[in-house]
Amino acid sequence: MPTTARPSESPATKRVTIIGEARVRYTPRMPVEQSLREAMRLAQKGIVTIGPRNRQGLAWEISFGDEPTIIEKYGGLHNASAYIGMMPHRKLGIVILGNRANQYPNEVGRRIMLNLAASRRQ
Repeated sequence: MPTTARPSESPATKRVTIIGEARVRYTPRMPVEQSLREAMRLAQKGIVTIGPRNRQGLAWEISFGDEPTIIEKYGGLHNASAYIGMMPHRKLGIVILGNRANQYPNEVGRRIMLNLAASRRQ
């Protein structure tokens, strides 16, 4: 399945990009209070080094190096799995929810984030 991104218009959102069979919605930026922004910055600050290109920060994993920095969290329980990934400097984010156990969407989530970041540079 190709992972190329192509934009299409939708009346419900500003812009929808289709990657493979996934639809990604870009919504207008919402105002965020200063205290919430500060709390998110603190939560996403790398505290413990867990690898040469990874740090752990208050439950968030920060991946950096050759690729753009991705702040993410993933996991699952019994019959559910979830992934949230953000590229704050690119103003990108994605949430993937699944209703199956042992399906970790983190690799797919990272690939989608990197494809979205690359398509926005062009």
